[in-house]
Amino acid sequence: MGCGHKCARISLAIFTVFGTLLSLVAAFSCDFVIKIEYTYWYGHTWNGLGFLGRSKHGFEGSSDFCVGWSSEEKEYLLDGYWNAGFAFALLAFSLGMLTMIGSFLFCCLGNVTNKIYCSLVIIYVFTAMFQGLTFVSFASDVYDTLESWEGLNYHVGVGAGCAILATIVWLLCAILAGRSKIQNEIEEQAEEQVQHYNNEPIIAKAVFASEEPIVNETVTVREDGTRVIERLTMFPDGSQETTTIEEKPVENSAESPV
Repeated sequence: MGCGHKCARISLAIFTVFGTLLSLVAAFSCDFVIKIEYTYWYGHTWNGLGFLGRSKHGFEGSSDFCVGWSSEEKEYLLDGYWNAGFAFALLAFSLGMLTMIGSFLFCCLGNVTNKIYCSLVIIYVFTAMFQGLTFVSFASDVYDTLESWEGLNYHVGVGAGCAILATIVWLLCAILAGRSKIQNEIEEQAEEQVQHYNNEPIIAKAVFASEEPIVNETVTVREDGTRVIERLTMFPDGSQETTTIEEKPVENSAESPV
């Protein structure tokens, strides 16, 4: 395995780790979106919404905490779009974990078939697609309901930002996996050519080591009766010699009567 192929595998493993960590934050952070507000009593504070619950930052001094959704909030606030976004986030994180484990295994393996690389490309593309579909949660009525209650708009938070970055990283992983596949094919072709080049003289020597020169003759007769003999001589060292001989017919002279 060449340096280019090995570097591509290592880069793929590193990008997969970053993508998995970003997907983790996007799925389980309580700050998928945030709402910044300023109060004179507590200073600068903000609230966050995540798939697992709501967060509060800056309240009671500098305390930060996350509170899970209550049963009433799950029943009246969380709709199908919100749950679908959470499901896609979990799928992206799960596939990211599998690809991260697989990418480290590939770094330890010697030869990997092109079918495995094609499978990796497909998995990375699906992971990026699932990560991008996380944003269907923006169509949820949760934001409109809370904004009408609290009077402030929610913006992209840490979780949504990580989801955007994770989508980009998974697409880069798909490109790197495709690049690794191409590099693998190039190295396999180069190894086959080198092996063929190294084995060809050895085979020739084994065949001709204990044999006399081999002579093959081909005889062709033309319309005028000329015989063309082509002689191909193969010597023990692998060299060849071709000789062509033409034999014209002998003309018989007829005697004139006296």
